[in-house]
Amino acid sequence: MKYIKSLELNEALNGFQKSVLLDAVIKQAKVNQVLTAGNLRASKLSDGRWFFQEGPRKYKGAQDLKTTAEAFGEYAFAELDGKYLRDLDVKFTGSGKDTKIKSLKLESKVNEAKKFKPGDMWSNDFDYEGMLRFASKVNANTPLKTLNALFDSATDVNYHTPFRNLGIAIDWIEDGDKKGAKDYFKMFKDDIKKEMKDQGIK
Repeated sequence: MKYIKSLELNEALNGFQKSVLLDAVIKQAKVNQVLTAGNLRASKLSDGRWFFQEGPRKYKGAQDLKTTAEAFGEYAFAELDGKYLRDLDVKFTGSGKDTKIKSLKLESKVNEAKKFKPGDMWSNDFDYEGMLRFASKVNANTPLKTLNALFDSATDVNYHTPFRNLGIAIDWIEDGDKKGAKDYFKMFKDDIKKEMKDQGIK
């Protein structure tokens, strides 16, 4: 059987190869790896789905593997972590409808250190899910420095609306009134819960 390495093929991947490669990448990508193409941008969630940060409204939030494949399948040149899929270390076997992946190496630049930490600013592999999960656990007793860093992260990635009440709560704490901040923390928690629900994050 003849194996073909896409690195040698460069742009010569045929439609069947592109399709099976995209499907494999979508399934095998690691958490927080980022897939981009045209105006689409999505990152892999811990539950296996993909979270779309950019693209048509119909894809907003978390999407399953099939929907993700449909969305990116419309584009000729998708990239994983900034590297064209056609340049990944992949070997195919078969041809036409029988095309399959013999081997595929996905080098992930994402590791434990890339998981969200308060104060993280926007980056290609920003952990949106991690930010929301972290936000769901803070309260009036969380150190002020941590709250401010979380708020800075959220505003830097344009999450102004769901984090608005956190900003107000921080103002109350800075004025020495933790009790007054509690109502805003309650509203903030509700906003984060709604945001996570809207994005399909459980």
